[in-house]
Order: sequence, then structure tokens, then C-alpha cells
Amino acid sequence: MTICMPASTAVISVNYKNTTVTLRSLEALLQLDDAPQSIIVVDNASSPQEVSILFERWKELAKRYCRIAPVYCAENDIFPVKGDVLLSLERNDGFSAGNNAALRRLCTMTADYSAFWLLNNDAFPQNGALAALCSCTERFALVGSTLVYAAEPTKVQCAAGGEISSYTGASRFIAGERELIDVMALNVTDIESKLDYINGASLLIRREVLECIGFLPEEYFLYYEDVDFCTAAKLADFKLGWAKQSIVLHMEGASSRVDKCSMQEYNVQKNTSTEYYSIRNRIYFMKKFYPGHILTVIAGVLASLGLRIYRRHWSSIRIIFRSTADALCGKMRKFNVI
Repeated sequence: MTICMPASTAVISVNYKNTTVTLRSLEALLQLDDAPQSIIVVDNASSPQEVSILFERWKELAKRYCRIAPVYCAENDIFPVKGDVLLSLERNDGFSAGNNAALRRLCTMTADYSAFWLLNNDAFPQNGALAALCSCTERFALVGSTLVYAAEPTKVQCAAGGEISSYTGASRFIAGERELIDVMALNVTDIESKLDYINGASLLIRREVLECIGFLPEEYFLYYEDVDFCTAAKLADFKLGWAKQSIVLHMEGASSRVDKCSMQEYNVQKNTSTEYYSIRNRIYFMKKFYPGHILTVIAGVLASLGLRIYRRHWSSIRIIFRSTADALCGKMRKFNVI
């Protein structure tokens, strides 16, 4: 396996009604010394006005940093396989579908890319981040960064990704909430031996992984897509790695915000959606990969239900019933959970 280079890598980022944050991420990308061959921003059906603003301001950034201006591409337009592109989709089918819209086009139309860097629109890579990821690709087919909190850049969100319990499906970030200086002193091999998945906020994927196992699972809509994809990759004998020196600041959760909601309405919607998708997708993931442990997962959900009943959290009780039933019946993708 040869080392992938930044010059043969395409960066893919998904935007949904979050132009300001996406532009900040683009500017961080444009400041990298190790420039990727292409940057693809997939817009998941934001308003035409917002798409126009994103495109025009991206062109201004490209001019400022002496990069060729991006090309606008509607969903049914001929897709340019080289250079920076704003791909505008007609509907929002979730994180995976947005990434896949670009991945399918790039993989089927050209062989020029040896790797694809999935980077959240609320993630801001520091200089050297892409080069560090690529340096690990001789040994690893999927590589993650050191994610730190954008609001507290000395504190780590995770070292590449996390662990998953095969009994409950619960996930836990590796080295989460620790000081960056302490995490940088950790042994890379020890961390990699624990990795069950790489956080999708910064995930470099070698081309052969997609050619072998296919694209990201789209049924989840939100949460657990990266866990599912990495689990499938490990089952196909692909290895996960941690690029310690790839530092990426992450706002975490900015892309899920709905701009038109008041802060109070937003918090209610976010909490409800998070609870619904987290429970539903965890059960679905376990049913898919660890069916023998599904009763353990259900028992955990029932324990949580009992706690909600005791505390009289009636809205949460409804969400738990709905998410569990939908997961067991295979009712996935996007649903109105309010």
C-alpha cells in the first residue's frame, strides 16, 4: 500500500443552512500548505439565497488565497471531476447522503483521487492536518485526526474516534476531555488498538475502501453513520489509524442548528432530535452488527424508560417508545420527531 498524497486527495464537506461556519472551515482549508487537489462542498438543500451567498463568498476567499475559483454545480448538471465545486442538492437526505453525492461522482468519473477526506463544515483543520493524515495511509486505510474543541482548543474531543460496546452499542470517545498536551504524549499504537470507529468530523478514506464495501450508509440520517461505516470496514480487514499531528478544531453540533428557531425552540428541537436519533440508530446498529445482543440493548433502553417515568419526563417517554419501535421495524431516514 503506497502513501496517499494531499495532491491526490479530495476534501468533501456538507453544508446545511450554516454558511458562516462553512466559510470559516473553507478558509482554514485554503490556508493549508498541504493543499488538496479538490474541495467539494455539498449543500443539502439550503435556501437559494444562502447557496448564492456561500458561492460568492467562497469565490472571494479563493481569490484571496490564490486558488482557482470554485464551480457551481446543480444536482443534475455535469459534474467537474477536478477543481473546487459547490454541489447544490435539491433535498436534505442527511450527512451520509450529502457526502455520497460527491463520493459517487468522484469515484465513478475519475481515478485521479487516491483518498477522500470527509471534513465537517464546523471543523477547522490546522496547518499540516492533511499531510499528517496522508502520512498514515501506507499502513491504514481509514485515518482520523486529533479533534479538539474549537471553543476550548487545549481540550481534546477525541483521539481519532472511539470505542463501541458490543453489548449495549454505547460509544465512548478515546482520550475525550483530556488536555491536548497530555494526549499528544500518548502512545499511538495503544490508541489505535482501541479504535472501533473514527469520528466522521475528520475521516480520511482510501479509495479502495469505498470500492470494496461501498459508500456511507444513508439510512441513519444523523448519528452512527461513521460507526457503521468503520465497523463494516474493519470486518473487511481494513485498519483504522490515528494521525496524532493532524489537529482539527471542531465546533461539534453547529451543522444541526436551525437558524429560524429561537434559542429556546432550537434547544428543544436539538435535544428531542438528538435523543430520538441516538436511541433509534444505536438499536438499529446493534440489530445490524450484533443481533445476538439486541436484548441487552433493549434492556438498557427500558431502564432509561423507567428513569424517565420516575422523573415524569413525559416527552422523553414518547421519544423512547417511538425511536425503539422505529428501529425494530426498520423505519429509518429522516422523520419529524417533534
